[in-house]
Order: sequence, then C-alpha cells, then structure tokens
Amino acid sequence: MIGHTVSRYTIVSKLGGGGMGVVYEAEDAELGRRVAIKFLPEKAGRSAHALDRFKREARAASALNHPHICRVHDIGVYEGKPFLVMERLRGETVKAAIERQALSIEKITSRGEQIADALDAAHRAASSTAISNPRISSSPSATRQRSSTSVWPRRPRARVPPT
Repeated sequence: MIGHTVSRYTIVSKLGGGGMGVVYEAEDAELGRRVAIKFLPEKAGRSAHALDRFKREARAASALNHPHICRVHDIGVYEGKPFLVMERLRGETVKAAIERQALSIEKITSRGEQIADALDAAHRAASSTAISNPRISSSPSATRQRSSTSVWPRRPRARVPPT
C-alpha cells in the first residue's frame, strides 16, 4: 500500500495493524496534512452488515469533539476495502512506554482519568443522539482516544497494620 493514493490521501508508511485492521500514515493532498488511515480487515469489508455498522460508528465518532478522542475526518472504500481517515497523533504506545520504564502510579492514574473522561464524553454524546434519533446506536469501538494509551488505573490496596 505504501505509495498508493487512496481518494486524496497518499500512503506514506505503515503505523501498525492487528485483528481490527491495518493503520497507515498518509498525506492529505488537499489540505497538506498528515492523517492516519485505518483499513478494516478484508472479511469485514465483505459483509453488508459490518460495512453498515462501520459507517454508523464513523458518523458517531466524527461528531465527537474532545481533547482525548481522535478526530475522524473521512470514510470511504478503496478497492473493496472500507477505510476510516482520522487525525494523525504522535506519541508512544503504552507498550513502548512500559518497555522503556515502569509507569508510575501517577502516570497510570492520569492516563486512566483521560480515557475515562473521553469514554464519558462519548457515552454522553451517544446517549443524547440516541434520544433524538433512535436509529443511531452507540458502540465503545466508535471512540478513538487521543492519548495513545489504554491503561486503566489500578489503585493500590490500603495496607492495614495488624492490631
């Protein structure tokens, strides 16, 4: 895919991939900015139900505006493969941060609070949309955290001295 032009986006490099698809960095020819393009797995692109769900979730995610939720710019289909264009974020993954050094409880708590805040905002937006338009459903996969972390804070247990 490197070097291919998808709609108005030229694929520059591969950022990662897994069971939910492959993500590439691309150049937006119209706006001159870097974006991330996520292609759904091939099996998902062949299902009309999965494609419809993908479009609904992309619409819901694109309506969100929050500092810890990645912005969705565009969706489309390229050579039969559905894709989502979103804000390109810089930073390291939780895995990379942990491999570099153990995360402090403060960092873990801070990241967890950011994620919880983003999920709360997405849930509130989905709830108000569902009330005004019952045909639109929400899904946790519609949110894209701006912080590239997915660590939930775990508070240490208080130690009670023996009596």
